[in-house]
Amino acid sequence: MGTPIYTNDVIRVAFEGTVGARQWSNIVHYKFSGGGPSVGDLTTMGDALAGDWEALMTPFQDADTALTGVKLTDLTSALGAQTTVGADLVGTRDGAYLPASASVLVTYDVAVRYRGGHPRNYLSVGVQADLDTAQTWTADFATDVQNAWNELTAAPVGVTYGATSITTMGVVSLRTALAPRVSGVYYPYTGPGLAQVDLGSIRRRVRGRT
Repeated sequence: MGTPIYTNDVIRVAFEGTVGARQWSNIVHYKFSGGGPSVGDLTTMGDALAGDWEALMTPFQDADTALTGVKLTDLTSALGAQTTVGADLVGTRDGAYLPASASVLVTYDVAVRYRGGHPRNYLSVGVQADLDTAQTWTADFATDVQNAWNELTAAPVGVTYGATSITTMGVVSLRTALAPRVSGVYYPYTGPGLAQVDLGSIRRRVRGRT
């Protein structure tokens, strides 16, 4: 698997789940100040995020889609705390199923140019009635998902867990000039995520692409 690339004062949060028999993962990163989080601090943060997911995201997911856990890792070093908060949060949206690859694509901006496009998440949400065409979501559905996702992911910012204060949400760059970095570089997002109306696909991204 290679040597892990560490990033100072950053917590990696992976929302993990299933759609049918397939796994999905959506990853976000948070910069923190103060002391590094303990396992207990990360558990508290993960419990809160799982609760927010149930309130905000399960209404957009069908009954074949579920959040199974929230995995949190302090990326500062090999000694950084890590924990997984288990969950069994099944979607509550009624309607005909879509293919397991269907998703809402959310993109973000950072104050730097780099090869590879914008940071992004692919959210496993929606039923057939949420489509406007075979290739697009309805504008209202995309906006509603965008608002719920942004509320969920913004919730930890400004919160202190033990000695750890969450300051911003962003992305970690692990490569430069086509080569792995010695340590990751964190870039904060310059604004909230923007959901695309075009239907996204999580094929080849099911195991954690962000």
